[in-house]
Amino acid sequence: MQTGIFSPELPPGHVEFCVISDVHIANDEGDTSRMFTTQSRNDYVFAKNKSQSPISGEAYTLKRFCEKVNWSGRLGHFDDGQHILILLGDIVNGECGYFASYNSVAYKMLSSSFLPWVHTGNIIYVAGNHDKEAKFYSTLTNFPRLAIIEGAYTKCGIVFQHGHQFDFLCNGRNALGLLGEFASNVVVKLFPPKVEDLMRGRDFYYNHSDNNKQRSTRSLIEQASLQTMSGDNKRVAENALKELKKRGNCHTIICGHTHQSPVQITVGAGASGRLTYINTGKFARDGYINVVCRRDRNGDWELA
Repeated sequence: MQTGIFSPELPPGHVEFCVISDVHIANDEGDTSRMFTTQSRNDYVFAKNKSQSPISGEAYTLKRFCEKVNWSGRLGHFDDGQHILILLGDIVNGECGYFASYNSVAYKMLSSSFLPWVHTGNIIYVAGNHDKEAKFYSTLTNFPRLAIIEGAYTKCGIVFQHGHQFDFLCNGRNALGLLGEFASNVVVKLFPPKVEDLMRGRDFYYNHSDNNKQRSTRSLIEQASLQTMSGDNKRVAENALKELKKRGNCHTIICGHTHQSPVQITVGAGASGRLTYINTGKFARDGYINVVCRRDRNGDWELA
């Protein structure tokens, strides 16, 4: 039986989000921007004939996801107001050239799966640091400008934000940030992903090009704590939770950016309220995640 990207049955009064981030679609050859290595993070490589058959593991993952999005659209999920697809940043890889990324087989396949239902307002593109020019290129992508969010998107008490805003190596808000962004770009250009991950304190990069073709495209979110995190992961989580606390009327913040496996961290309890941080992981490795919200007895939104 064919299944979409959402739960088969969703109770009334509930809203379900499907979230993907850090897809990093490059050109049709993958990420060719690194100078001294052939190892790539972006191996969405398809056959160059009209069949568009996947060659790499990442390409299989993307094609299966697109098929699920198509099926959800046919089932009317995007029309009922209870189902929302969030593209949470870094959908393309800017270092390879935006024109090449948006013209690639991979992006065309992804966009054709959701564009028929963008008009419903239930498909949102939150720009990340790699696709920060997405709004400028909306004519090329056919994605409506109004559906591209440059900062944060808030719905049902959840803040959706890519996460680079909470990473001083990428936000460029001060001299350290500008220097960090420059250094980060140098590392990306010169070194293979494993070295970049080691310097950033991330889990080691895993190449899925040779992975099995039937791997699930949905990830379950694991419970974690700040004490078990380090590097980019901990820095982004801590700063995201600080931002969430400032907002007051929101209970959860969902980010990508760090490429860690999908995790959920909950802090606080009792009268002070609980705040939750969720990270989506990296699409090529982790696929997509689902988050469901409902109204409590007081009519406020909470995680189901």
